[in-house]
Amino acid sequence: MAWASTHFRQQLYRREHHARTAVTGTVSYSAVSKTATFKPVGSSLAMNSDFTATITTAATDLSGNALAGTTAALPAASNYVWTFKTGGVSDTIAPTVLSISPLADASNICLSKTVSATFSEPMDASTITASTVQGRRPAVLQFREPSLMTP
Repeated sequence: MAWASTHFRQQLYRREHHARTAVTGTVSYSAVSKTATFKPVGSSLAMNSDFTATITTAATDLSGNALAGTTAALPAASNYVWTFKTGGVSDTIAPTVLSISPLADASNICLSKTVSATFSEPMDASTITASTVQGRRPAVLQFREPSLMTP
């Protein structure tokens, strides 16, 4: 079922001693993967904290059907609510490249080959751009005189 991204709203609250504090962030929706994503401002949630996430019945499919959530018997429309707790340690380990294609120093590669790299952990998609992933052809040096080289 496709969802109308303009109707998608997600709420995230940090629960502290029975109080709820709203978490500020941005929501995006991919129609291709049918995935809604909430990205908190600052790119991380508070450590050792309980959170409640809610997708409200304002989220509809392209036909206008409201979300069948977790707070009412199906097929009634209701909010989808879930809770989770963050860990006590933030990620301080730098990602690494696990594999590349084509392999380093490979030759006779097909001209239409897709070049790819697989990372050791999920990456921030907004940082994987044409300026951070580059493809270049090495310069070819031509020798004209022993002391002059031009690329």
